[in-house]
Amino acid sequence: MSVENVVESVECFPQGNMGGREQEETDMVMRWKRMREGAQAPQRQTEGSAGFDLQACVEAPVTLEPGEGYSFPTGLAGEIPQGLVGLIFCRSGLGVKHGVSLPNCVGVIDSDYRGELI
Repeated sequence: MSVENVVESVECFPQGNMGGREQEETDMVMRWKRMREGAQAPQRQTEGSAGFDLQACVEAPVTLEPGEGYSFPTGLAGEIPQGLVGLIFCRSGLGVKHGVSLPNCVGVIDSDYRGELI
């Protein structure tokens, strides 16, 4: 991943206690590369957020009919630290309120995957 294309580097976990065990002193950083114009780096929406929100990178609004599927591009490729995994879950608001969800319920991103997240 070339440095000039890096959108943003974000700390994956805060320093300190991580699930009952102490995290190592090294920062866990994930770098993002912009693959499409207008792609936005993932962000925590609140201090208490469990993860980072991804945004679709589309040129025009997409309307889904009942039962219709669509692969939304994010316009981003990520560099997940070796030995970790990226997980994509449906936002509860979209799933519960509008019936929009991932067809397999969770997206798994291996640490060696470097393509666009769709």
